[in-house]
Amino acid sequence: VQLGFELDTYQPDELVGMYWYLQYLAKTRSRHLERIRGFIMRSYAAFRRNPETAGQKQAEYANALSFVNFSTMESAATYGFADALSCLYTVLGRLSLIPSPPRPYSDDSMRYEVRMKPFSAIGLPELIQFNDLTQLVTQPNESTIDIINFAADSVMGAKKGFEILSKLSAKDAYCQGSHDSWVKNIKDCLKACIFTSITISTVKKLVVAAGKDTQVKAKVEIPAAGKGYHDWWIVPKVIP
Repeated sequence: VQLGFELDTYQPDELVGMYWYLQYLAKTRSRHLERIRGFIMRSYAAFRRNPETAGQKQAEYANALSFVNFSTMESAATYGFADALSCLYTVLGRLSLIPSPPRPYSDDSMRYEVRMKPFSAIGLPELIQFNDLTQLVTQPNESTIDIINFAADSVMGAKKGFEILSKLSAKDAYCQGSHDSWVKNIKDCLKACIFTSITISTVKKLVVAAGKDTQVKAKVEIPAAGKGYHDWWIVPKVIP
């Protein structure tokens, strides 16, 4: 999914759905990690009850838990950021700032089937049906201001996660030999987070100023691949 952002594969009106799908995958991964942590802890407790074997695998258990903790933080930062961007694009869509281009030879359901074909073989998590995804992405029962507030909270959580990750050593980040490039990648994600936070704040001010009138006078610029802070995170620029 992230490679699709990097290669500029998705159209502007598809970004909202693809960021929702990215957070869906990342949250599933996070839940798997919690299950793995439970298995490790139960196994470790069994070893500790036997004085003869308690110390033999202490380092292995410590390393396994450290890796699960690192992976959980990475997953949380990913799904928090993806959630924030999906909500931001949902709001921009409501405000008619990201129009869909005319596509007379297909419908939304057919295009979704083709777009998600590379992921259709994944059994867990299974692919969301188009109608269900539309409901989850558009959030018809939520107010615009509630969605933008949720986006602001999500991006702040992701920002804190990337800040913690950026301070890890090569050993703690499991990237010996490539630590410099890994840190640069995380710091670029952090920059994209900060810019997203600014954009969300701008949109919130526009929504509040508009009040019941949903007509917002602004334009949106979506950077091409390689032109933003990070290729995985396509942050729109909103100009009042």
